[in-house]
Amino acid sequence: MTIYCDYHPKERAHWFCPECDKDYCSSCIITRAVEVYGVKKIHRLCPHCNKELTPHSAENIIIPFWRILHRFFIYPFKPQPLMIMLTLSFAFTFFNGCGLISALINLAIWGVLLKYAFAVLKETAKGSMRPPKITKENISDNFGIVFKQLIIYLAVGFVFILFARGGGIILAIIFLLFSALSLPAVIIVLVSTESLIAAINPMIFVPMIRRIGWGYLLMYLFYILLGTAPNTLTRFVLIYLPPQLHLFLLFFIKSYYLIISYHLMGYVLYQYHEEIGYNVEIEEQSYLQESFREMDGNEEILQRANILLKEGKIKEAIEMIRRETKEEIQDIQLAELYYNLLKTANATEDMVRYGKKYLELLSRYSERNKMVNVYLECVSKANEFPLGASVAFKLAKALQDAGYYSEAVSAYSRFIKSTSNHNLIPKAYYLAAEIIDKRLGNKKKALSILNALIKKYPDHEIIPYVKSYVKRLTLS
Repeated sequence: MTIYCDYHPKERAHWFCPECDKDYCSSCIITRAVEVYGVKKIHRLCPHCNKELTPHSAENIIIPFWRILHRFFIYPFKPQPLMIMLTLSFAFTFFNGCGLISALINLAIWGVLLKYAFAVLKETAKGSMRPPKITKENISDNFGIVFKQLIIYLAVGFVFILFARGGGIILAIIFLLFSALSLPAVIIVLVSTESLIAAINPMIFVPMIRRIGWGYLLMYLFYILLGTAPNTLTRFVLIYLPPQLHLFLLFFIKSYYLIISYHLMGYVLYQYHEEIGYNVEIEEQSYLQESFREMDGNEEILQRANILLKEGKIKEAIEMIRRETKEEIQDIQLAELYYNLLKTANATEDMVRYGKKYLELLSRYSERNKMVNVYLECVSKANEFPLGASVAFKLAKALQDAGYYSEAVSAYSRFIKSTSNHNLIPKAYYLAAEIIDKRLGNKKKALSILNALIKKYPDHEIIPYVKSYVKRLTLS
C-alpha cells in the first residue's frame, strides 16, 4: 500500500516521524549536515518535533519511471556520458572507412559504448542516478559481457532462420516478435547476473516480464521509440548534412538513445526490484538522497511555519517565527511570510510595528512595488508611522512612480522631517513641489515650496534647476 505525505496528498511519503506519527515527502522535512571527524552525516528532521526521521521502505519511496521520463533524456548530458559520447563519435568519424582494420576499430568503438551502457544499467539498478565514472572497469574490463550480448543477437538470428526453413515464415515471425518483446528483460538479466545461460532462459525472463506487468510494456514502448529515433532522424534530417558531420551526428544520436535505453532498463529493475527479487539498498546516491541540500536557519523556520499553516495554526506559526528570530529577520521570504501572517491574524499593532523593519528590508532589496503596498497598508492602520531617512526617500519615489501622488508628497514630508542634514532633502523638496504642481494642480503651493527651498539652500547644486522651474511657473 502506497503511503502519501500528510501535507502533500499527491506526493509519496519518504519519511516517517514515530514521535508525531506523521508522514512527510522530501519537501516537508528539515535537512542538516553535520561533519564529525571529517565525515559528513546527513540528518533529516521532523519539522514538528525536530527529531530524526525514519525512512519509509524502498517500495514507497521510488518514483515510478513514467513520472520522471524527462530525467532520462537529460541523463546522457551529464559530464561522464557526454564525454564518452563525444569521444567515441569523433573516433567513429575519424576511423570510418573500408577495410578490415576500420571495421575492427568500429566494432571496438561500439563495444566500448555498450560496455559503458552496461555500467549505466548496473549503477541505475542500485538506485544511483549519477552516471558511472569513466574507468577501466566500466569501459574495458570484463569485455565478455559485450560478446555475450552479441551472441544473444546471433542466436536469435540463427533460430529465426531455422524456424523459417523448418516451420514456415509465420512461426519464424512469431519467434522474432517474442524475442524482440523479451529483449529488454534478457538484457536486464544478462547485466544483473552476467550469465548468458540465465539471460536466454525463458524460465527466468518470462516470469520477470509477468511480475513487472504493464510497467514492462510501457518501458518497451519507450525502448522501441528510442531505438527507431536515430533512423528517423537519418532519413529526414542527417542525409542532407556533409558526410563527416552526418557520421558524427549519427553515432552521437545512436549513443545518446542507447544510454537512455540502458538507464531506463536499470531504473525499471530498481523500481520493480521487490517484484523481481533483485536486492537493492537505498544508498546516498539514490534519487531520494541525491536531492539533498542542507538548509540554513531561515529555510528551517520557513519549513516549520509552512507546516503549521497547512494545519491552520496561524498564531502558532507567528509565535514560532517571533521566538526563533526575535523579529530580526534578514531573509526576505521569511520576512514576507511573517508580515502576511500578522496581517492575516489581524494583529494590527504588531503588523504596523514590524512593517517598519520589513520596509527597510524591502528597500535594501529594491522591492519597490511591495514597499508601496506595505506602506499603504501600515499608514491606513496607524496615524504615526516613522521611517528611516533612506527608506522614506526610496518609498516616496516608489509611490510617485506608482501614481500615489498625495501619498508620495506625504512620504517626502516624512523624509524631510526624519532628518535635518541629509543631502537629499533639497531634492525631496523639489520632487514634492513638482508633484504638487504637475499632478495635484496646486501651482501656488508648489511655488511656495520652491521659493523656500531657494532661501534655505541657496548654494546647493540643485538650485539652478529650481530657479528655472520657478521662472517657468511664474510666466505660465
